[in-house]
Amino acid sequence: MPFGWHLVRLQDGSLRPPVLDDDNAEGEGEIPWVLLEDRAYVADRRNATTATSDSNRFGAEIQVTFCSARPPRVSYLCVFCSRRPADAKEAEVIAMEPKVLFTDANLVLLRIYLSPDRDQIFESDLYVYRPAGDGGPSLTLLERPPGDRIFQISQVGILSSHTNCSDKSSGLSSLRPHRAPEDSYIVAALCRDQWLEGGQFLLYLYDSKLKSWTVYTVSVEDQQFQHQEGAYFLHNTSKVIAIGGKDGTVGFVDLWRGILLCDLLLVKDVPRLRYIKVPPPLRDAEIHGDGRLSRDIAVIEDRIRYVQQKTFWKPCPLYVDEYNPVGWMASTWSRLITSPVDDPWETQHTIKSSEMDISNSQFELLPKMHDNAGRPLPPFEMLNICQPTLSLRAGDASICFMVKINFDDDEAWVIDVDMSNNKLQGVTEFDATRSACFVSAYMHSGISKYLKKASVLQRIPAKQWTNGHKTLSRDSSQQHTSMCG
Repeated sequence: MPFGWHLVRLQDGSLRPPVLDDDNAEGEGEIPWVLLEDRAYVADRRNATTATSDSNRFGAEIQVTFCSARPPRVSYLCVFCSRRPADAKEAEVIAMEPKVLFTDANLVLLRIYLSPDRDQIFESDLYVYRPAGDGGPSLTLLERPPGDRIFQISQVGILSSHTNCSDKSSGLSSLRPHRAPEDSYIVAALCRDQWLEGGQFLLYLYDSKLKSWTVYTVSVEDQQFQHQEGAYFLHNTSKVIAIGGKDGTVGFVDLWRGILLCDLLLVKDVPRLRYIKVPPPLRDAEIHGDGRLSRDIAVIEDRIRYVQQKTFWKPCPLYVDEYNPVGWMASTWSRLITSPVDDPWETQHTIKSSEMDISNSQFELLPKMHDNAGRPLPPFEMLNICQPTLSLRAGDASICFMVKINFDDDEAWVIDVDMSNNKLQGVTEFDATRSACFVSAYMHSGISKYLKKASVLQRIPAKQWTNGHKTLSRDSSQQHTSMCG
């Protein structure tokens, strides 16, 4: 059913993507994984990854480009509505930031909002973007889910058939080979339904070979209810992980509670979900908010890795019932993806910010905080730390964290910490204008493994183009808006 959101606007910051130098041009080799912003920019950027599609209800041409950077710098996508049919009565706009929902292997699942009214969104479309491959970049519009179901960003994922290749039948989930085959895929979303019992869910599956959706009712195995109290099985998916293997397994993860494993290739005959509890919290606290701000999970080679981060607080001397951050700690765990669901997690590393090796010169990029008397505070005191993000490189114990002075600041930093020796490895600035309310801003992705070494932005010739009632000039150094022109 079409929906409308009034007073919705594309943020100005989304029209100005940051400049990224070509890291691969520095002779450092390929970028094995990236941090990828979950909100795309709306600008005309083109390189070797640019793909276009005119498959939408307006007949407009949509263009998507991947702009990569080496972590802790953050990569991003640029989406642009590059032209419209000559007989169109109105110029459609991208009325809201396109959302990166999930990536697996060489595929990106995107939600794009097109509207003839820049202040209102009526509908959205799902696209699968492939930035590289034997057939070149591609952008494919998916059929809409039954009932025009709108999936939450955190409850939908994509599983590439390349993730199900024979070397994964033994449970391996490594970063993929350099050459990306033109593979098929399954889009999967696990949703609650008010008419279903506590341990039941609706599973929406889109098969790229059939080009259609199927909906199944799946349920948690009865014995799994022992992990929770009551007849209602508590589970709010905050992230999806692609495991693959011969059964096409994905995990729908509640980062506070546990993982629901689903075998997509068997679900028609075996509509069952298996449950794995995540490690216990580092602190006793009420479960609330976005789990991605203090937790992360990833499949790396043959293991599932999990990280938690905890902030230490002390009372604020100036205000009653207010507290200031005075440092933080983080711990990681892992388990074999082939382990029985009841097997325990293995503890890996635990670090505290007060004991961190900050000899790296990039530490000077972080803000230096002072107390009320103007005396310098210890490192990381009075700084807010969130969103631990696991490295996807095999054997790498690195974790990236976001740093802010205040929760609602536009300015932020991303730090890279080696958990194996508690050492700061890098610091970079991050423009948090579009995520100023301390929300999840990016995700990890191994998609950069498939890109050629050089994907330098092409120069765009200067020309006139329209943006509503304004006529502007553009060249390669200017930023562009979302109009079809």
